[in-house]
Amino acid sequence: MPPLLMALDEDHLFHVTMKQIGQTFAMGFLAVSKARSQKSTEDQRVVELQREVKDLQAEINNLNDHAQPEATRLTNLQEETKRLLAEKAQEATSLVEEKDKLLSKIVELENVVTRQGEDLTKAWESFKQDATQSYLIGFEETIEQASVLHFDLDYAELGPGKTVVDGL
Repeated sequence: MPPLLMALDEDHLFHVTMKQIGQTFAMGFLAVSKARSQKSTEDQRVVELQREVKDLQAEINNLNDHAQPEATRLTNLQEETKRLLAEKAQEATSLVEEKDKLLSKIVELENVVTRQGEDLTKAWESFKQDATQSYLIGFEETIEQASVLHFDLDYAELGPGKTVVDGL
């Protein structure tokens, strides 16, 4: 039985490489998604803190409506509210700064993912060109070697994209 000559399956190689590229993108987007989730949690915390501040202000207004004996209590509550407002304002400021850092990190990660995708695409194109060139050179060298061994055979029908199966 004559030997079988098979062409490289570039499609298979392409699909395997694209799968790896997809996995790389998925990991990058997962990191971005996680950072966005953290940002969302912090945004919710800011809203909660704002609600707490609003509730404290409402309590102050209610106390102002009560009689004179409540004045001392009101003064104390006002001082406590100012202190809490200052604390909450500091917390809110810290959360906003942290949110901004996370947003910056999201943009940075998106840029990294984009650059890596571009690098992978360029590397893949270069690999395809190199593999094709190597295959073609190897095929031509194989025909030359075979023609030296079997100079009486006609090799004109052979081509790098064709497959010979059982001599047909």
